[in-house]
Amino acid sequence: NVWYKKLDMIEEIYSIIEQYYPDANTYSDFLNSEFERHNFAYRLIDGHIVEITTGEEIDAIEKALETPMDGVKIHLHTALKHISPSQGEPDYRNSIKESISAVECLCRNVTNKDTLGKALNELEAKGIALNNTLKAAFDKLYGYTNNPDTGVRHALMEDTNAPTSAEAIYMLITCSAFINYLNTKLQ
Repeated sequence: NVWYKKLDMIEEIYSIIEQYYPDANTYSDFLNSEFERHNFAYRLIDGHIVEITTGEEIDAIEKALETPMDGVKIHLHTALKHISPSQGEPDYRNSIKESISAVECLCRNVTNKDTLGKALNELEAKGIALNNTLKAAFDKLYGYTNNPDTGVRHALMEDTNAPTSAEAIYMLITCSAFINYLNTKLQ
């Protein structure tokens, strides 16, 4: 019996609860509090079991999922799906790609520019002043996803620098937090 089959069942049960009960978050909250009480390293977020342990991390992702832009939500939902152990072998490369694509989607929607780099530079013209160091940091994160050694956004040349679970979770949380930051600037 594969250990993550039990997690599959939890996701399936949640999807059914979500369909028929408007207050499905009560079940999710209860389950997450039980996971925390038992020091379980996973949480249920947006219907997916994910290896995240702090409330702040969960809050950042859930708040980013409330973004009114459908493209951002789709990318974040897909990033979560790729790191969920119930999907069999997690796909960290594609989770990272989807996380940074969510940021790119938001920035491109605001600026109408065709790349994240151009969009970050254009945000100030749209009334969103970003600290230059913060802007450079996200430009570098985007550069990381374009690095041919990782195979995140380009064909994998060697499997020596394959992204890990920790990197995928870091990117998901960081990108979610940046989306939340930008959303406060857009208000």
